[in-house]
Amino acid sequence: MPQNMEQAQQQAEQRQAAEEQRQEMLVRILTPDARERLNRVRLVKPEKAMGIENMLLAAAQRGAIGEKVTEDRLITLLTQVNEQTQKKTSVKIIRRTSALDDDDW
Repeated sequence: MPQNMEQAQQQAEQRQAAEEQRQEMLVRILTPDARERLNRVRLVKPEKAMGIENMLLAAAQRGAIGEKVTEDRLITLLTQVNEQTQKKTSVKIIRRTSALDDDDW
């Protein structure tokens, strides 16, 4: 039992360290306004914010981000992601007919 508790504690510490490193990277690649906007998005849609963060971090690791990402650039990125992930909703109405229905009235 104590070993399981120690392992769980070590895993929690590793997750916390990884999250701190992730936030540190985001501080380096985002302007303060862009970080604030991303945090507001996280309040409403945490999965979308995580996806955007992953995209930004991957681009930074590839060297595709030369300067800090501004709020305008982040808005453009959010718009592109929204267009790609937007669900198309369609409604199809099927009317039931009955033997008692008569169109000759």
